[in-house]
Amino acid sequence: MLFKPTPYWRILLLFTIVFLQTTLFQSCKGDENISGSPDEEIIVIGTILDMTGQNFQLGLAAMAAMELAVDEINTSYEAVNVPLRLELAVEDSRGTTAGALEAVNKLKDAGINLIAGGPVSSIELQAIEEFVNTNNMLVLNTFSTSPTLSIPNDNIFRLIPSDEFQAYVLGKMFAFESIEKMYSIFVDDIYGQGLHNELVEQSINLGISLENTFAFDNDNPDAANIMNQLATYVEDLMLTTDSNKIAVELITYQQPEIFLTEAAKHESLKMVNWYGCDGNALSINTLSNDAAFNFAKRVRMLSPSIIFQGYANPEADANKIIAQVEQLIGFQPSLSAISAYEAIGILANCIGITGSIETAEIKKVLPDVCSYYNFLNFSRDLNENGDQQASLFAYWTPVEQNGEASWNWWAAYLNDSDQILRNPVFE
Repeated sequence: MLFKPTPYWRILLLFTIVFLQTTLFQSCKGDENISGSPDEEIIVIGTILDMTGQNFQLGLAAMAAMELAVDEINTSYEAVNVPLRLELAVEDSRGTTAGALEAVNKLKDAGINLIAGGPVSSIELQAIEEFVNTNNMLVLNTFSTSPTLSIPNDNIFRLIPSDEFQAYVLGKMFAFESIEKMYSIFVDDIYGQGLHNELVEQSINLGISLENTFAFDNDNPDAANIMNQLATYVEDLMLTTDSNKIAVELITYQQPEIFLTEAAKHESLKMVNWYGCDGNALSINTLSNDAAFNFAKRVRMLSPSIIFQGYANPEADANKIIAQVEQLIGFQPSLSAISAYEAIGILANCIGITGSIETAEIKKVLPDVCSYYNFLNFSRDLNENGDQQASLFAYWTPVEQNGEASWNWWAAYLNDSDQILRNPVFE
């Protein structure tokens, strides 16, 4: 069941039953996103996912996680005789801003004002931001991290920290490994620019010299030319700087293999440290491309992404959900996709507590619900901008296990103690 069997959760479920059986059904009569027979009301929560574009794997994982959450919530309602059912309405953004706008318009036309999980990129979320606020909709996003979208009092909430924090986590690893010089390669959009700018600020604070930057167009990355230039710069720098003190930061969104394949052609690039980001952590494309995988494994590329307390425990609730989703989709889902599972649960609890599906009412209680919603042992406290506060991070690296390419955590960042903990497997 979705509701964790603690005294508090039993109280919360009682509130849900009382409100749903008295207030909700009467207050929502006539709302377009409420349907069903007189004996059963159906509430539809929308989502905007890339199902056919470049990031379809993220969309597929998030959809599977949210459908799992919907099924579990409906089972919970049925078990206590609440005549309510949730449904998930999925709209495909095709991985484009135009597609995201079309999708949010379709949800609005269908009378659906609550959106969970997606869009799966900051550039798509930015594209719908004005429409969402103007049309009194609400988004509980689990993918976007751009600092540009950290806006107080808007209708977009994010169950993931802003990249200000990811940059800090990367900086901690740079300091941990005594990095002195850095090159940055980043996608030239709201996500890449935001993380790059935050990382530059962290590097300045750490006394790390930014040697050069390479911004690329996501549709035409020109990876071969960038790697040729980078190799020349690195070769010259290694004349005066130990290769172990040099870092290459690769900020991409689900296409690191394009750059890693080209980097593998240069011996000098195999001698320096490589780091990624949450946009390419756990990338399926890296694992499936032999040249990219072998290069990333050789340089021990580290890509950070959020994790939950007790990640190494296979019996942890979150790991059980991850295993269920992985069985459905055939690959390891990111925690952003698993967070979409929680986004459904959080919105369901907001509806239960308020007895309403109105954006204004949900918005009033959402921060409080997030503050105590800890079903997967993962704090969801929001800051003043509606973003999740500091989180645990794992630094993922490609490895070969039992003859197969996979990802494993090389180290973890512990936000409570502000320390890096190495995975004993790699020591």
